[in-house]
Amino acid sequence: MYKVYFNDKVIIFDTNTEKYNAGDTILFSAEAGEVPAWDALREETLPRVRRAVVVSDDPKTALEKFFETFRVVKAGGGVVRNAGGEIAMIYRWERWDLPKGKLEAGEALPECARREVSEECGLEPEKITIERAEPLTETFHIYCMNGEWLVKDTTWYAMRYAGDARPTPQTEEGITAIAWVAPDGLAERLQTSYFTIRDVFEASGYGHALQDGTR
Repeated sequence: MYKVYFNDKVIIFDTNTEKYNAGDTILFSAEAGEVPAWDALREETLPRVRRAVVVSDDPKTALEKFFETFRVVKAGGGVVRNAGGEIAMIYRWERWDLPKGKLEAGEALPECARREVSEECGLEPEKITIERAEPLTETFHIYCMNGEWLVKDTTWYAMRYAGDARPTPQTEEGITAIAWVAPDGLAERLQTSYFTIRDVFEASGYGHALQDGTR
């Protein structure tokens, strides 16, 4: 299953339809190799329901077909824990978020994620390590910039910070605050976060912090 977010709506690519409530879902079949057009989804379908589900025996291929009409922007981000088990969260544009940013030319995704964490949180890069090579998860969201529709494809990694410096927000990126958040404080901040960030925390093993009814 793959999720692609657009504002507070989601397009899901899946093989199984039984788990979705027909009252807030519209189903599309991709069995003939076709996927819904983005303009029709945005203008006609998503204003009426919470989610659209594209049903396919091969959801990954259907997702790739859907992305053909977008410019895909690769990015990397991190769930960073300090020695006390607290997690670095940034506050940007009136929402709690996780540090992430765009992949630069010639850069590998893990290094992109580590660099962005260092830059956005003001932490020493040499004290940030990636815990394992395998990513936690990958998230997708659609947005518009200068009249062009893009998909942000973000790969997330589990990280550790071994220093004791006070985080400094990268204000030129719109970040106004950074907090080290204990696991029992996540639920409150996730109420004013993004659906993609909730998915990242679920993939990180913090599913207990998620409140039902928003995904």
